[in-house]
Amino acid sequence: MIDLTDTVVEKAVVHFVGNSSRGEPLSISNNLVKLDPKLQSSLIQLFFYPFLRGIEEHEFFHEIDLKHNEMYSYLQDFEEGTNNFKQFSKNTSSFLYRLTTHPNILTGDLIISAISGVKYKSNLYSAIAIVKSERKNQYIDVLRSDESITVQLKDGIDLKGLDKAAIILLGNNKKIFHYNNRRNDAIYWAKDFLGCRPSGTSENKTKAFMDACISFCKSINPENDLQNSTTNLNSEISAYIDKNEKLDYKELKKSLSINKELESAFDQHITVKEEQLKISLKDKFILDQSKRAPFRKKLEKLIKLDTNVDIKIKIDTSKPNSIIEKGFDNKKKMNYYKIYFNKEG
Repeated sequence: MIDLTDTVVEKAVVHFVGNSSRGEPLSISNNLVKLDPKLQSSLIQLFFYPFLRGIEEHEFFHEIDLKHNEMYSYLQDFEEGTNNFKQFSKNTSSFLYRLTTHPNILTGDLIISAISGVKYKSNLYSAIAIVKSERKNQYIDVLRSDESITVQLKDGIDLKGLDKAAIILLGNNKKIFHYNNRRNDAIYWAKDFLGCRPSGTSENKTKAFMDACISFCKSINPENDLQNSTTNLNSEISAYIDKNEKLDYKELKKSLSINKELESAFDQHITVKEEQLKISLKDKFILDQSKRAPFRKKLEKLIKLDTNVDIKIKIDTSKPNSIIEKGFDNKKKMNYYKIYFNKEG
């Protein structure tokens, strides 16, 4: 987690990024925000609120060479002193404006800030915070004087309702944490603007591999799964992850009692995940302990039947295929499950 105890907002500026496809302008401010203690506190809350529930570390990336990543280049120039903070913020806003061409992308205020004293994994960092507020919330402003009290309805930025955010920890190995509450333009913010991918940390690799296992198990067509392979696969993958500190992909595949066709499909599914995230999941890596419990919960098998009967198979069930059989009754012309047990309760 990111520790904000000693974080200080050094500089901040606000620009407005319109949508160029609708002829909306890019409005660049030449003045920095005047900071006071209350605004400092509010800005820190604004920057970090999206990341309090959990963060995934990312890194800058480019298919050819990192120097062609625009955001990375702007940050390098800023850190090396080639450009000052104002110029960095202008370059960043102009770049985002050039990307804001799809009609579904909303306009908004872009707040860019230089901050210091950010603690992450016991290390202190200077950082850049970039947040975009696309939707304003209304609030009632009460004005008091000696003779009267008046109220005004105003629009403002909700400190807990940002649309997009990014925190970039500076240094030789820059770390990126980003947030977007709109799925339909996620690629525009993370890939096109930030140009990042998940870092090759054990946390990210563990999460990516477990997500791939879950999506693969869900992709198996239950109508064709006569051997109940999904149930057994869930249990075997979970058992391997529970008893091993490292993931050895070849070893895991050998432990699975699946046919060659399903094994090939599983292998291809993992490969696709690797290509999407640009990280290797077939090399050996440490399994992150914190990801195991939510993985087990997601992997538990719930068989929903059209007769209003659900069968829940807990993931720690040993060899589910030995106690569950699936078949077809020719007389009733219906599928069935046969379940073996010793006693109820």
